[in-house]
Amino acid sequence: ALVNSRWRLIRMGSANAPTEVDLSVNATLRFGESGQVNGHSGCNSFGGEHRVQGRALHITNLFSTAMACAEEDRMHLERDYLQALQSASSFQLDGDTLTIFYDGQAGALVFSRFALE
Repeated sequence: ALVNSRWRLIRMGSANAPTEVDLSVNATLRFGESGQVNGHSGCNSFGGEHRVQGRALHITNLFSTAMACAEEDRMHLERDYLQALQSASSFQLDGDTLTIFYDGQAGALVFSRFALE
């Protein structure tokens, strides 16, 4: 269900009440074929691998470009986003909304689907 899908981060934080993300940050996530994952984290592009087993999701071997952001807030969001992806444990897909749970289900990344270009 995730292969060849593309997502934009809209909320992140506590699984009970994730906060809105500034959409101008343009944090994205794409699940490719053969277990690839990539996207944009606010300042940099990233890539890595993903594995899905039922509702379990693991994202590993993340790497990213190393450009600095002009805004410190954006750099913090980028760091938190990439750390959350690396600690992903499960996901929930509900129509055009994807929620990835991380930090032992304590945190959530909420995404909205958007079309591949």
